[in-house]
Amino acid sequence: MVNALGYSRISSVGQRTVDGSLSHQNRIIVDMSRDRGWNLLEICTDDGRSGRSIKGRPDFQRLLALVDEKLIAGDHLVIATGSQIGRASCRERV
Repeated sequence: MVNALGYSRISSVGQRTVDGSLSHQNRIIVDMSRDRGWNLLEICTDDGRSGRSIKGRPDFQRLLALVDEKLIAGDHLVIATGSQIGRASCRERV
C-alpha cells in the first residue's frame, strides 16, 4: 500500500475564502489520496502562518519529521496547491 501525508496552510484571514480555505484544501487532499488508492496517514495544517520561513510553521516542521519517519520511496506528500509550501522555505524531500 502506498502511504501519503497531506499539508494545508493559509497565511491570512483573507485566504479563508471558500476556494482557499483549509477545509477546501483538506478535501482536495483527501479526495486525491482516495482516488489514487493511497493510504492518507495524516494532514498537517498551519492556520494563519506565513510561507516566508518554516520557523513559524509548527505543523510544517512536524510534517517534515513525519516524512522522515513514516514515508518511504514511492509514498507521496499531497498538497492542494504549491503556494501552500511557501516561497523558498523548503526543498523537495520525498
